[in-house]
Amino acid sequence: MFKVTQDPTYTWPVTVHVPKNGGKFVKATFTAEFTALEQDQIDRVLQDIRDGDPDTNFAGECLCGWKDVQDDDGGALVFSDDNRAKLLNIPYARNAVVTAFFESISGGAARRKN
Repeated sequence: MFKVTQDPTYTWPVTVHVPKNGGKFVKATFTAEFTALEQDQIDRVLQDIRDGDPDTNFAGECLCGWKDVQDDDGGALVFSDDNRAKLLNIPYARNAVVTAFFESISGGAARRKN
């Protein structure tokens, strides 16, 4: 049975491909908490992307929490508006968050398992 709730949130894995010297990447993962945005918000973002004017606030709208994000010293980085802004200012981290969000709403992981 499908349940319609107000302001639903859910967790989803995010894989960040962190560039390293020599043209290599290191995979880093964390768990994002996403707000299930309404379809009209998603449609607006997709249209902005098609128009060449991506909404730079989109990742901040959908990302409302996290687990397993660390600071430079290896300590847990507490989720806050400032820390979210720092994370999303890293281009490959922002890309990973947006990719994970769209995967989560499109059933991407379920399709890969079949």
